[in-house]
Amino acid sequence: MKLNDCVGRIYEHRFRGTQDRKHAVWAVICQQALQPWIARDARVLDLGGGYGEFVRHIQAARKYVVDINPATMEIVRPHAEGLPGTLENFEARLTGNVDVIFCSNFLEHLPTKDVLVETVECCRRILAPGGRLIVLGPNIRFLAGEYWDFLDHHLPLSDRTMDELLAVTGFRVVHRRAAFLPYTFRQRLPASPWLVSLYLRLPLAQWLLGKQYFFVAEKSA
Repeated sequence: MKLNDCVGRIYEHRFRGTQDRKHAVWAVICQQALQPWIARDARVLDLGGGYGEFVRHIQAARKYVVDINPATMEIVRPHAEGLPGTLENFEARLTGNVDVIFCSNFLEHLPTKDVLVETVECCRRILAPGGRLIVLGPNIRFLAGEYWDFLDHHLPLSDRTMDELLAVTGFRVVHRRAAFLPYTFRQRLPASPWLVSLYLRLPLAQWLLGKQYFFVAEKSA
């Protein structure tokens, strides 16, 4: 059995009992931290959309989700158009029709750095002129061994890695946070919406608890 063949079971085990909490948290994250970077008339693609926390709560004119997990397609159906498979499978269809690509905790799952570069280059090709790539992910500089607790983590990435990656693939960084969200939903980020909102307004709290980087980059001319 290959790892990709059991991705659904991995996520079911990993996120069991956390879905209500995740949606409560993501509703606030989308409204307060992400929506300011995404116009409400934008065409948005969620790369590695998981359980649809982003597309369920973000406001956009059109929403797509690309994911290799078949279960994701059913979950996101009321909120977005599901595209099963890899981003490259849909490049011809999507090119020029996407204003924002969002990916959260996805890039570290790619098998090699060659695939990582190819994936980000594909994002750039797909984005319309002036389009944005928004990336969240665990920062190995703040996690050390804990980074490898998950079976499907392959690539060690940090905010410094992302700086280089975005520069060499033709993106201009317009917003950068080395420490933003805690590592997992089993950690200490509160689930109460007002506490999440307060956390997002306090940079010091993010530096103390944050283990994930947050980048917004624009497609260079």
